[in-house]
Amino acid sequence: MREFIRANANYLADGLTIFRFFISTLIFYHACRFSSLGRITPLVIAGLGSDVFDGMLARKFGGTSLGGLDYPADLVFVGSISAYLVRSGFVALLWMVGWTLGLLALAAVFRNDSPVAFWMGSAYGLFILDAYFHHMPSFKAMLVTLGLIILVNPARAAYKVRSFLKDFWRGLRGEVEKD
Repeated sequence: MREFIRANANYLADGLTIFRFFISTLIFYHACRFSSLGRITPLVIAGLGSDVFDGMLARKFGGTSLGGLDYPADLVFVGSISAYLVRSGFVALLWMVGWTLGLLALAAVFRNDSPVAFWMGSAYGLFILDAYFHHMPSFKAMLVTLGLIILVNPARAAYKVRSFLKDFWRGLRGEVEKD
């Protein structure tokens, strides 16, 4: 099995990225049609898992041919979660649109991804809060998932938090990355 993964790591990582686009479509469909946390939570967990494991495979085995699609897949995935949050009534549409556009504009101005990471993290956090208030089994499933993500790669989780805080602080001080 290890040799299969090693020989096909690029294809597996690419497949997981494409899978995240598919999952995002399903989340958006369920958000518009049903707005049910119990139906959407397994899809969000599958999307989070695909994000974690495609990144692990790409880093360990030297990138992928579709690596440029990982960031757009993340944005579409978080956008679909945001659509659910608005559709369920947990977040107002104007707030979500303003929040999203404001943070994406900050990312463009300061030329770093911290505002985008903040937007993504806030969408995940709001989803977990919605689960806490409205569907306890979904809340517990999300906590277990986040715990497993940290256990699978604790060094990467710590690195992501440190780099986010460093970049966010630089952005607050108005430091722009040099091209």
